[in-house]
Amino acid sequence: MNKHIKILFFGMLIGVSSVAVAIMPFNVDPQVRSSNYSNFMRQYPYPEYQIITPNNMINMDWLRGAAAAVFYDGYTTDNDIAMVLWRHMTNVVNFVAQRYPNQNEIKTRLWQALTRSIDELRRQGMQQQQVRPTYTPSTSYAVPQRPLPSTPSAVTTSTMPLTKEGILNGALGSTYAAKLRDILNYNDARSIKAGLISLANAITTDIDNINEENTSRETKMADLKRRIDAIHAKMVQRRARD
Repeated sequence: MNKHIKILFFGMLIGVSSVAVAIMPFNVDPQVRSSNYSNFMRQYPYPEYQIITPNNMINMDWLRGAAAAVFYDGYTTDNDIAMVLWRHMTNVVNFVAQRYPNQNEIKTRLWQALTRSIDELRRQGMQQQQVRPTYTPSTSYAVPQRPLPSTPSAVTTSTMPLTKEGILNGALGSTYAAKLRDILNYNDARSIKAGLISLANAITTDIDNINEENTSRETKMADLKRRIDAIHAKMVQRRARD
């Protein structure tokens, strides 16, 4: 009898250990459905370096696959996908936040970066084109090093790209992040029907064109602010007529 109890005990212990090993390396929250996400994350053995970029933005290549994986785990709305990914990212977020004096502030910024990135995927039509994610296991990995910035402000000003995503995450400051978000979220279907250009398309084109110019970062920042101000003013006028 004691022999059978011992065998049963060790069998349970091995089973629990296997579950722990399956969960920990891939940063999967056991409280949510995650079979597709678990498989997807096998190609990211060092998620603390691969999910969040050194500029504290979301790695869009990772997000496309992760959002698709969570979608196939049964979470189909943008809000549910964001919440589930955030729970899966807990260890990664804590890893990044502990390097900053104000951890709550950086966690808030990372949450905002995640939701904005998911919103960007939706605008690109990714939610209508969900492809079941696959992964190819690799036998060896080089661990990248996440540089520690001297201050959080240095990350949000001088090193952020001046792309649409970078501006939304604060490259031009919170005021222009809010203005750009207003433009992108404004529904100008009525104006388009009347033959006017889409403001979201216009600002996207302007941002791309300014970034392609062979000018200094300071000149690009000034040009981007002027274009955002001008198109935001048009948006306010259109909104008043709606």
